[in-house]
Amino acid sequence: MGNKSFEPAAGPSRKLTDEESQSRKDRMDSIHDAMALEMLCRRWRVEPDRLRRLRNAFYKRHQAVGEALQQLPEAQRATFGGDVAFHSLELRSRHDSRLDGATKLLFRTARGHLIESVILRIASGRTSLCVSSQIGCAVRCGFCATGHMGLAGQLTRDEILDQVIQANRVLRPEGRSVRNVVFMGRKSGYLELLSSIMGPVGWLQNTMCARKRSWPTAIARQNLRRQPVLDTEPAYFFKVA
Repeated sequence: MGNKSFEPAAGPSRKLTDEESQSRKDRMDSIHDAMALEMLCRRWRVEPDRLRRLRNAFYKRHQAVGEALQQLPEAQRATFGGDVAFHSLELRSRHDSRLDGATKLLFRTARGHLIESVILRIASGRTSLCVSSQIGCAVRCGFCATGHMGLAGQLTRDEILDQVIQANRVLRPEGRSVRNVVFMGRKSGYLELLSSIMGPVGWLQNTMCARKRSWPTAIARQNLRRQPVLDTEPAYFFKVA
C-alpha cells in the first residue's frame, strides 16, 4: 500500500533500477495534481469528501501514507495507493546538530541524485525549512563545494514539495510544523527563481496556508522576499503561516 516508487519489484529479491523506478512513477498520478486525482476518484468512485479527508490527513496533519489512506473505504485503499505517487524522494538519512537544534535531511531522487534540506528550529518557536531547488550550481564560486559540481538540473515541483512534506513528518512528534520555507542559493537571478519555484510556492499557499490569499500577486508581494546572506548567496523566504 501507499507510494510504491521505491518499493521492491514483484520479484522476491530484485530491486527496481533507477530507470525502472522513474518509469513506474511517471505512470502514477501525483498526489499534488488535483485534476488527475479528481479523475481517479471518478474512476474508482471515491467520494469527494473522502478525498478531502485524505488530503487533509496527508498535508495538514502530516500523517504517513498508510495513515492517510485510512480515510478511504477499505476496499479502495490498495487500489488508490497503488495509482497515486505520494512521495518523489526517498529519505536516506537524518543528522541532528547538538549545537543549534538544526536537522539535516538527506534525500535521494528517483534518478539517483542526492539533495539536502535543513530544518531550523528558531528560538522564537517558529520552524523554518531550507529546501533544495536545484542539483548542483552553475556559478562555480571558489569557496563553495557545490559550485564545483556544475549544474546537474532543476528539481521538479513534486521534489521541492516533498521536502516540505517529509520535514513536517519529521517534526510531527515535536508538535511543530514548517512555518517558513527558504529557497537557498539561487545565484542565477530572480527571473529564474520565479520560473522554477513559483509553482511550488503557489501550491504551498493554496494547500497548506491557514489563510488563503489570491495568487500569485499576494505571494510575490507579501509572502516571498529576498534576503542576501552573502553577496553571491541570496535566500528567498516564503511564509507558510
